[in-house]
Amino acid sequence: MALNSEDIKEIEKSIGYVFADKEKLEGVVFPDSVEVVSPYVFYNCTSITNVIIPANITYIGRDAFRGCTGLTDI
Repeated sequence: MALNSEDIKEIEKSIGYVFADKEKLEGVVFPDSVEVVSPYVFYNCTSITNVIIPANITYIGRDAFRGCTGLTDI
């Protein structure tokens, strides 16, 4: 499962945990419109293996990727 651009746009508006515990989530690619990654937004998403963080991201909240034990590539 991958997130589409509409899903990712919600990250800026969320107050954390919006994608928490999504076991089937494997990767994240942020569109250019996103500048802020909320705290705990991907908490405990153990299947995420890669995240692409573009230069336009200005802030990554506390523990945004905490518990993402499968994460090997950023």
